[in-house]
Amino acid sequence: MTINPYQSPTFVVAGGISNYRSASSLASILTGLFLGNATLDILITWVIRPCFFRYGPGFVAEYSENSFEHLFVAIYFISLSNALLYLAGSILFFVFLYRAHSNARALGATQLKYSATWTIASFFIPLVNLYIPYEAVRDIYRFSAIDNDERPPPRSTPIVSWWWTATVTWWVTIWILPILARLQVPFGLIYSLELLAPFVYAFASVLAVLWIRQLANGQAQIYSKRASVDAL
Repeated sequence: MTINPYQSPTFVVAGGISNYRSASSLASILTGLFLGNATLDILITWVIRPCFFRYGPGFVAEYSENSFEHLFVAIYFISLSNALLYLAGSILFFVFLYRAHSNARALGATQLKYSATWTIASFFIPLVNLYIPYEAVRDIYRFSAIDNDERPPPRSTPIVSWWWTATVTWWVTIWILPILARLQVPFGLIYSLELLAPFVYAFASVLAVLWIRQLANGQAQIYSKRASVDAL
């Protein structure tokens, strides 16, 4: 017999369904932040930096020092905006994750492996952050995808698995670049990885947006269903 991770509607209402807070608005904001940051990352790596290094020294001689300074200032502020978008997206992601975890509990999910605090903390612990965050997110996503009281949550979560694979690949790529530079690996290899990294990050960002929105919508549907049952 499969035990449903969500209890009966009576239990849920008694157990704190009133603690549910919609995560849809956070999901919408994260969509803009993640996609905006990924777009800027690609532009900086593929357009802005090559332009700067190509025209940098000769730019002053051919045009003017003033124009070069304007180009440098523009690059600086675009890079700063990119960094701020990444920081804002990271902070809001953890806020969203905490709320999604709390919502799952409020809606009656009793089989989540990790607490909300440990879920977030696991992202910052070396080695642990290579797998535990994936397991924690997968559980929240699974228990938020259920749309029938009689059906257990799905075992397979391909979108979360692909997101995590792309995210870890991006982390490893960023981490290994300075090491390869110190080891005097051929510049062509380093440069190729540097050009590839923004696309890996963009792929991970798109997948993150998809599962975040699905998770928020799934929880909203469960809440609506439970609230309707309670009203009866």
